[in-house]
This record gives sequence, structure tokens and C-alpha cells, in this order.
Amino acid sequence: MGGQRAAIDITLEAVKEFQITASGANAEFGRSAGGIINVITKSGTNAIHGSGFEYFRTEALTAATSDGKPLQDFRRNQFGGSFGGPLIKDKLFFFAAGEGIREKSHARESQRAIGTACASSPVYDGTAATDLVINSSADCQRVALINFFKSTAFPAPFKNTNEGLPVIHQQRNASLFGRADYNLNSKNQIFWFVQL
Repeated sequence: MGGQRAAIDITLEAVKEFQITASGANAEFGRSAGGIINVITKSGTNAIHGSGFEYFRTEALTAATSDGKPLQDFRRNQFGGSFGGPLIKDKLFFFAAGEGIREKSHARESQRAIGTACASSPVYDGTAATDLVINSSADCQRVALINFFKSTAFPAPFKNTNEGLPVIHQQRNASLFGRADYNLNSKNQIFWFVQL
């Protein structure tokens, strides 16, 4: 929610190693003017193995915002795990991993003063006197804009917009990774994977 890019590209528990080439990449990567990041994923082994993790943050464990105000109603959970092992010993293996993010926060930017707080609550009416008040500071412009949204009749679906109220931002993302490896012989291996 709120972005064009998924919050989780590859599940953390599925990553075995990163290879980063800043410049001068080999021909196998094709023509590239920038750097290359190659991610190598884990695979199953002859032993059954698994792992799990949980990262938890709340406003009590987080520093104040850049303007010195504490976070309010903030909570973030990032959790996941993996499981792998043999399907046929020394021949066919499986590996699966998953990860999720749950975050909740309130954005109160519209309620915060920008610079010096506006001494009045201006409502735009087209007069020079009101223009002078609105243009006197950035915060008076903020207050006038909020008042404009509150006082103007908008067509549906924009009716009853509460621009001055906090915005509740929730993030719910999940990622799944699955991989199967098959040993054809001592020198050749085939693998399949899926990333959702």
C-alpha cells in the first residue's frame, strides 16, 4: 500500500549470499552500465532444517521524529521462517521460505505547525486582507488549505474529506519462496523455484 514497489523482494530466509559487481561485469551479465546484484538462494540438503525470526518495533523502542516529537500509535512486525530437506536422499531436495510485514502508524503531518504556528485560522475569501494573512507564513498557508477542504462542497466521492485528521497508514505485505533441486549426476543439477 502506498507505493509502486513491493516491500519484500526476496524473503530474507531464502538468501544464502549476495554477489555485488560495482563495475566491469563479465559477459554473462550482458551489457550493463550500472552495478549488478546477484542473489543466491538456499536449497534443501540431506538433513531436515528450518528457521524462524521476528523483528518487533513499537513507539517505545523508536527514536523521535526529525522535529523532536515522539511517534504515536506505531507498531511494526516483520516475521518469517524457512523449512527444507530431502525428498529423495542425495537426489531430490526441497526448500520453502516465507516472510510477512505488518505495520500500523498514524501520520499527523496535517496537524503539525510548519515553522511558527499561525496566529489565526484563515479561510480564503478572495480579499486582500485574507491573502496577506495567508501569505504571512507557511503555517498560515497550511491552516488555510485545511480550512478550504473543510468548507468547500466537493462532489462525490470527495465529500466529507477530513483533511485535518490523522492518516492511518497500514502496511500488510507477504512473500513466499519455494525451490526444488534435482541432482542428475555428480556434475549436473537442475532446480526450479517460485517467488510469490
